[in-house]
Amino acid sequence: MKRTFGIALWTLLSGCAVLQQKTFDEPSPAARILLNEGQFVEATLMRRFADGNLLVRLTDDSVYLLGPKQTCSWCWMYVSRRVYVELAERSAVLLSPKGERMECWNGGPTESY
Repeated sequence: MKRTFGIALWTLLSGCAVLQQKTFDEPSPAARILLNEGQFVEATLMRRFADGNLLVRLTDDSVYLLGPKQTCSWCWMYVSRRVYVELAERSAVLLSPKGERMECWNGGPTESY
């Protein structure tokens, strides 16, 4: 009985891990269309602060502070995961691998992180 339960639990957890990895890492077809239309670069969403501001690290190791223009309902799910960002002088667009967009203010690069 214990062995059967252990095998079932291991199978369930390993399946969820694979599902979660695929769901969060690969851009969806909708995201691919948006990525081709804009000038998005790959980034890692490092932190979401209590006030809603975000820290993203680009592939060149620069870190930017972004201030969402409205509450981001999906950002917390992508902390420490890959996202895409399109930076302009004062604004930015954050894009999830699912294709969810968030308009942000570009707070510029920060040296603190």
